Amino acid sequence: MQNPDQASPNPEIRHRSRWQRFSPSMGWKAFWSEIIIVILGVLIALAANEAVQNWNWRNKVQDGENRLRVDVERAFINAAELYVTAPCLDSQLSKLTDNLLISGDKLTPMPVFNEKDAGASEWNFVVRLPNRPYRFSIWETLLADGTAAHFSPARQEAYSYINFVMNRFHNEITKSQDATARFDVMAFPISLDTGIRKDLLVDIQEQKRRNIFLSIYAQRLMVRIRDMNSQPKDDMVNAELSKSGTVQFCKAHNLPLADWRDALKPEAS
Repeated sequence: MQNPDQASPNPEIRHRSRWQRFSPSMGWKAFWSEIIIVILGVLIALAANEAVQNWNWRNKVQDGENRLRVDVERAFINAAELYVTAPCLDSQLSKLTDNLLISGDKLTPMPVFNEKDAGASEWNFVVRLPNRPYRFSIWETLLADGTAAHFSPARQEAYSYINFVMNRFHNEITKSQDATARFDVMAFPISLDTGIRKDLLVDIQEQKRRNIFLSIYAQRLMVRIRDMNSQPKDDMVNAELSKSGTVQFCKAHNLPLADWRDALKPEAS
């Protein structure tokens, strides 16, 4: 007699494939339908999230462009001031050189000029030159928060160039301020030996070269901003330059000034 445990399995069970043994109770068609629905839902959610992110970045870029417009116009005006006053500064430095060369053992004192700033504080100087913050702060903020990376490559390059030049202006003007502090010594009848005379002449020549550098980069920056179609209107530039203390000083002492429009002429490039 055959042991029940040794009975042959149900042929239907014996011949079912492993795939069929583990088929879902709802059936494979319904199962894959559910899977496809889930996948489509995930893809739609991801696409919607990406669309929202793109929309947010577009708004941030547009807001950044609006905020940058003021900074770009200010950069153009600052560059125009450097370009306009370059001949005036060169003339002042030439007078220092001439005085050093004709003075004997004791320096003939240079005239001291006096001005009051907006806070009514007085300050004295021998050489007058532009002195501004020279920063492109909005772009640096947009770089820090990641918005700058979403600008078009052309706009990123243009704004990065402006930022680069403004930082160079800041660094060179800082050196100029240190130099003008040394020029203030020439307001006193100091003794002039060969070493002191030479050191002062070197300081003057270094400032002259710095002045040329600032003028060249000012011209390049103005052209770049014009080519971006971001140049401020002529009336605005003229009005802001008329407020410049350096421009006012140069006019009051009949010192030469350049015309900022010349920087935009083809031959200036």
